[in-house]
Amino acid sequence: MTLLSSVRFWEHLRSGVVLLSDGAVGSELIRRGLAPEDVLAANSGLPSLVQDIHDGYIGSGADIITSNTFGLRNGKAWASEFRAGAAIAVQSARTSIREIGVWLSMPAAVASRESETIEFLQQSAAAWPGMILVETCISLREAQTALESAALLRPDVIAVTAHFRSDGNMPDGTTPEEFARTMERGGAHIVGANCGDTPEHFIEITSRMKYAVRIPLLIQPSAGLPERDASGQWRYPVDADRFSVVAAHLVEAGANIIGGCCGTFREHIRALRQSLPFQV
Repeated sequence: MTLLSSVRFWEHLRSGVVLLSDGAVGSELIRRGLAPEDVLAANSGLPSLVQDIHDGYIGSGADIITSNTFGLRNGKAWASEFRAGAAIAVQSARTSIREIGVWLSMPAAVASRESETIEFLQQSAAAWPGMILVETCISLREAQTALESAALLRPDVIAVTAHFRSDGNMPDGTTPEEFARTMERGGAHIVGANCGDTPEHFIEITSRMKYAVRIPLLIQPSAGLPERDASGQWRYPVDADRFSVVAAHLVEAGANIIGGCCGTFREHIRALRQSLPFQV
């Protein structure tokens, strides 16, 4: 098929369709045996595995997949791994039987320092998805700096999401309303929340953001905080059924794009596709 264009992306949102993003690529790689510090290096070392994860999310019903570019930095190798991760995700989208969008994911802390890498991607049609996702912002200042840097690159779509504590605020005390309004004023096309303690906390956050801004909301909760089981393995407490029930409430609260963060896998995305009225 082809990469989902920004024109088609906005057509879907304007029509009222709720788009389905993917789950956590990093969590999936860790579940398959990689150490957290090796997640980013999988783009060059295990590209077929990374592509298989993207393809799995597409097969589970995702309309947008996320590049494996959020991982830990590794000195000079970071830029090449970032480029490779973008190219793998774009390739998965281009070979799908449906139109698939790609989030070029980056932590807020590196967005302001990696413009050269992004500009390189823009020069290569095979690796530039056109949609930047700055995610897991932990302070308003960090988010503002990242948004300013991302805007200079002139992508088709800029989405910015933040981590919120169980009390409903960001770690620096910023409220959902203040974060959303500041991002909208700064030029973000989409704003939202990701990660978090439990998906249930996102329902109120989504509702508060919806009344604060006019731009669409991207909501991607984690599957709860990981717990170590009897065998010593880390497990996430929120299963696919519970996650899909919460997602229905998120849509009611005003979410326009739903996905998952840490601990959400293809079974979570499949449950969303089966239980919610996504119609792309």
